[in-house]
Amino acid sequence: DDAGGDTFAAFPVVALLYGGSLYALATVAQERIREPWFATSGFAEAGRRIGLPIAALGLFVFTFAEAAEELGHAGDDLEGGVLTAFVALAAVAFLAAGALGVLQRRSALAEAGLLGVAVAATLLCSLAGGDGNAWAVLFNVLFAALAIGIVYAGYLSDEAWLVNLGVVLVAVDLVGRYFDVFWSALPRSLGLIGGGLVVLGIAYALERQRKRLLQRMAES
Repeated sequence: DDAGGDTFAAFPVVALLYGGSLYALATVAQERIREPWFATSGFAEAGRRIGLPIAALGLFVFTFAEAAEELGHAGDDLEGGVLTAFVALAAVAFLAAGALGVLQRRSALAEAGLLGVAVAATLLCSLAGGDGNAWAVLFNVLFAALAIGIVYAGYLSDEAWLVNLGVVLVAVDLVGRYFDVFWSALPRSLGLIGGGLVVLGIAYALERQRKRLLQRMAES
């Protein structure tokens, strides 16, 4: 029903906006606050490691046309306090992206730009609506850029956890696209066998690339 669809769309939206804001603000705090007590508190590191996967999960949901369609319809019932909270959370995410973009961090502009575009796309889809398939294509492009960008950002900043997370997201994206495109077209047993082979192949290839990249980072 409509209420169920709106609730379904709300969770990934909040995850994307909250997680993106948390990662951006924690990164800003890590770069700007040099006090020893803050460095030992672990707040910034925890915020980054929690916020980024949450944001990625929220974005991933909308790579499926059905979810993007639900997001487009959810905006029809946004009003009053719910609309205010939604816009306020999006505004915080935009401000966090802006603060991230002015850092001296080598990947800061790319990270801030991707967060800003993802927030803008979520706002436009929910408030303006439109074809769910078209929005899903855009969210797919954004998620692919996010996954690859995380690997690149981790390489630039010498952060192995970002590389590992990016590789996982690439695998999740490839597996998700397999099931999204082929699952309904194949017999269930053949789909399961094919899916298992795809997962194993992707895991093997990405693990090799991950180890090579981490080794290159250690040697540089």
